[in-house]
Amino acid sequence: NKNHNIQLHQMRLRLKILKKLNYIQNSQLTNKGIFAKNIYGYELPISELFSSGFLEKLDERQLGILCLAIVYEPRPKTKKPPLTRELKYLHLQTNRITRKIHLIEKKTGVSPISKSFYYDLSYSLFEWMEGLSFEKILEKLDFDEGEVIRFYRMGIQILREILETPISSEFKKKV
Repeated sequence: NKNHNIQLHQMRLRLKILKKLNYIQNSQLTNKGIFAKNIYGYELPISELFSSGFLEKLDERQLGILCLAIVYEPRPKTKKPPLTRELKYLHLQTNRITRKIHLIEKKTGVSPISKSFYYDLSYSLFEWMEGLSFEKILEKLDFDEGEVIRFYRMGIQILREILETPISSEFKKKV
């Protein structure tokens, strides 16, 4: 029963964060909360980027890269590839948001904290979107085919979840 009490405590702490970040007001979901409820597992970083207006400023390619970056988990001691200027910009913006979330989560005592964005596979997705064959992409990567497909599919799932949220028709077209 001790484990149950710990889980209940963590849920209460997460609820406190949702109220602090304006996902819930007067026991009701706000527009931000309505958006977040459809994003499973990555709701805080994606919703904070959406509510700041950042997501809607991205083009289709950048949206794909961002969704891949939130689901990707680097292996320990994996060498980080160099980032292009565009990827550095995305990294800077997403880091700014996740640092804010992590600070609130740590102060509140939530564990585990929200996931950070990692852009290690981004260049491969750029190349795939531009028509390079998947086989050629795999030759350049130090990943097996199943891993890459899994991360790509998880990124696509985030895009599908965004489509299920109340967003503008213009943004829906991009997604």
